[in-house]
Amino acid sequence: ALIIDGGISNKVIDKMGLLVTSEIIKSETIFMFGGSLWPINGIEVLLKAFELNSNPGIRLWFAGKGIDEEIIKTATLNDNRILYLGMLGLDNLYNYYNMSDVLLNIRVSDSDDCKYFFPSKFFEYLVTGKYVLTSSVSNIKEEYGSICYVINETTPEKLADTFEEIHNKSKAELIEVGMKA
Repeated sequence: ALIIDGGISNKVIDKMGLLVTSEIIKSETIFMFGGSLWPINGIEVLLKAFELNSNPGIRLWFAGKGIDEEIIKTATLNDNRILYLGMLGLDNLYNYYNMSDVLLNIRVSDSDDCKYFFPSKFFEYLVTGKYVLTSSVSNIKEEYGSICYVINETTPEKLADTFEEIHNKSKAELIEVGMKA
């Protein structure tokens, strides 16, 4: 059985269709997570990965609410490359999606149950036309691997290396893959 967490309404799809490619700044790559700030969504792993990658051209933005909100706020005090946007309304959230380069769909779980969950956030991200970095949950790699970057290992080390690898891609390549979705 496959369990889908939420869904995407036509209103959301219509708004996403209005997003345009943000200004191309090669020296900076903005990674963004928007959603529930919970451990299963890899917040701590993302922050630890960022500690390991000190590239000044990489940014990490968070939007949402949840129990990991405080560790994000603390991280922003120690690293000016990290930005916490708070809980945003949909229009504002979509504006930040538009300004970012890569949207993060990370799931971290030691439970075998997680492999059967399919996060609806992934579909929301695909509709934006932005490059998506995602964990390999459910059948994402098999079904969507050609239109996003799928990681099999959600460790800080792997994510730190992946941030660097994606940062070194051209903006044109990121846009091309994102628009395939």
